[in-house]
Amino acid sequence: MFADVAASYVALAAGRDDALIVRRRLKHQINHDDLTGLSNRRLLFDRIEHAMLTATRHSPAVGVMFVDIDGFKDINDTMGRFR
Repeated sequence: MFADVAASYVALAAGRDDALIVRRRLKHQINHDDLTGLSNRRLLFDRIEHAMLTATRHSPAVGVMFVDIDGFKDINDTMGRFR
């Protein structure tokens, strides 16, 4: 009987580890572009919101710079996830 209980705990631990790996992969997929692997808009806005909340509490300045890459949308549309 002790062996059955031990085997159950091992199975639960392995299942928990697998679930953690899947959760990390999904989080990465949600927050990164499939083609480039770069952070996407969702992650950008999350980080901007976090920086603004931190600035509200601690009073440092926050700066945001957006860079527009000419033609990147066309590349992403033809070679990215929507091809």
